[in-house]
Amino acid sequence: MNAGNSIALIGILLLLSACGGSHDAAPEASAPAAETQGAASSDGTDGAGNGGAVDASAAPAEDDTLVAADIESILGGNADDYRSAFLALQKAVAASDKDAVAQMVLYPLDGAIDGKQTIRDAGQFVREYDRIVTPAIADAVARQKFADLMANKNGLMFGNGQVWLTGICEDDACEKQSILVTTLQDTSDLDN
Repeated sequence: MNAGNSIALIGILLLLSACGGSHDAAPEASAPAAETQGAASSDGTDGAGNGGAVDASAAPAEDDTLVAADIESILGGNADDYRSAFLALQKAVAASDKDAVAQMVLYPLDGAIDGKQTIRDAGQFVREYDRIVTPAIADAVARQKFADLMANKNGLMFGNGQVWLTGICEDDACEKQSILVTTLQDTSDLDN
């Protein structure tokens, strides 16, 4: 064994011992996360035999530590609040719940139809829903994974920018934020 491999092996052994593990101890047996979380079975039930659908919030978490850190450092928001808004938007769009989606939008919503028309309020949003939440936008919302969201000073971006979620301060100190959709736009011209 050369010196480089010896140093790497020593580092691994030190890391294991610091974590309470040992290089010659068997890993502790535990149930896989999917079993402890009530994973879905092949018949669409929750795996617990009660026939309920699996709740996305109860599914094993993706590795979303990077996006959570970005939310807290770049946006100054609470990652759990953004995650809740993200999941609520996905659920409402999947169900075509026009009223629920309309309540998640910051008005006026500029350029929401054909990049030109401004939506002034929730009533107009509901009436124009099918022209605003196009199949491409609904698909971007459905396919987006929380762990893959891009965060910048403008908020969290879905897909190629079809949807943006942004924290809107409710007080001068911005201690309380509402997480709202600030952009819904067709970005198909960016896909080419």
